[in-house]
Amino acid sequence: MVLEEVVASLPLEVVDKLLGFITFLKAIGILFALYLVVMIVKAVLTFKTNKIIKNISEDIKKIKRKLKIR
Repeated sequence: MVLEEVVASLPLEVVDKLLGFITFLKAIGILFALYLVVMIVKAVLTFKTNKIIKNISEDIKKIKRKLKIR
């Protein structure tokens, strides 16, 4: 109620600028949320890739050991 009274008492030009600023802040919030989703997906993919690389590295070590024995 108080906020509505304050907004109603402001000139129309100021209200338009405030609404534009609020819209801008909403857009920034949406972009930030999308950025977080992309970073989480990237982290999951990096984790899986590192796990695969670790398995490959272990396999290479086993092969090297087998080759040294002969």
